[in-house]
Amino acid sequence: MVQEISNVLYAKFGNRVNRRSGEDISRQVKRMKLAVEPQTINVALVWDTKGYDANIVYVINPDGGDQNPIKKRSLFYVAATRAKQFLAVYSSIPEKNSPIMQDALRAVQNLERQLI
Repeated sequence: MVQEISNVLYAKFGNRVNRRSGEDISRQVKRMKLAVEPQTINVALVWDTKGYDANIVYVINPDGGDQNPIKKRSLFYVAATRAKQFLAVYSSIPEKNSPIMQDALRAVQNLERQLI
């Protein structure tokens, strides 16, 4: 199952992820042994996940779609807050060109400052 997830993610985002993270996706997925039900994978659209939490959440292409920027940010927030232990975001748009990723990075940096 891990290999299947890895193959799907690598097929869509492999080159960008490898260059940025320096770690192969399959190793990232294998490293994450946090799921309560390791044999269960739920694939859902963001607007179907409200009220649902998961240990590990992958958000793919948060900048995609035709929604306006406010709607995209709202959907990204819903998706990101579903993660209990680990959140991975894969985007086909470079971080510097992605308003959603820039907002997310600023939020993480602010949180890190508060925790230190």
